[in-house]
Amino acid sequence: MKELILEMEHYANTNNVPIIELDSIKGNSDSPITPEDIDILRRSKLLSKTIPLEYNEQVKYYIDKYTSANYRPYMNKLLGLSKHYFPIYESILSEVGVPEEIKYLSLVESSLDPHLVSRSGA
Repeated sequence: MKELILEMEHYANTNNVPIIELDSIKGNSDSPITPEDIDILRRSKLLSKTIPLEYNEQVKYYIDKYTSANYRPYMNKLLGLSKHYFPIYESILSEVGVPEEIKYLSLVESSLDPHLVSRSGA
């Protein structure tokens, strides 16, 4: 346990990351905090504008999943579609005063497929 605390303090001091945020990465996992964790936490802080972004074991799982080689074709498709749709979303969201981060809900809800219909017909 002492080693973990020293490791966290070292990463926190050298990367300007509050120790409490590093502790949230650790969660209930026995895996050590890595430089990659620190980098992801720092990058998420840069992306966060209005809605705070959390980084914990569950978020780490999905980042690992969606950045794996198996998901590369799917992610490339989403990146291509986002270049078309996100500027439209950003313009409208800005006009109505809604946080820009809301645009990412469309990735989760429909994978940016304008023809997709939910089971409830929405």
